[in-house]
Amino acid sequence: MPAEGPLALEARDLRGTRTAHGYRLTAEALVNDPCMAARFTRFLGTIFPPYFNVVQFRRPDMMGKLCIQRLAWVTMPPLDVASAAPPRYVTVRTKKGSARVPILAVPLH
Repeated sequence: MPAEGPLALEARDLRGTRTAHGYRLTAEALVNDPCMAARFTRFLGTIFPPYFNVVQFRRPDMMGKLCIQRLAWVTMPPLDVASAAPPRYVTVRTKKGSARVPILAVPLH
């Protein structure tokens, strides 16, 4: 797992959905250059409701390569959180600020 990095600049399409064993967070993040990726990390200073940071890090496949400094939106890998009682919302933090993300139930068809 890559080392902790700086906060991503911004996040969009933040979604939280309930799963059978907890909940899942998905989003896109604005990073400094296309050689960067982003992921959710849990901020351990708060217990409830959960608080997550969106951090950017250098993609392992881009180590040692030169990247042009331009902002890029990247799709973050989903984060599955195990929880017996999922919260109604979580807080997600980026450099731009914090956003409250509701955890919604997925309708069954």
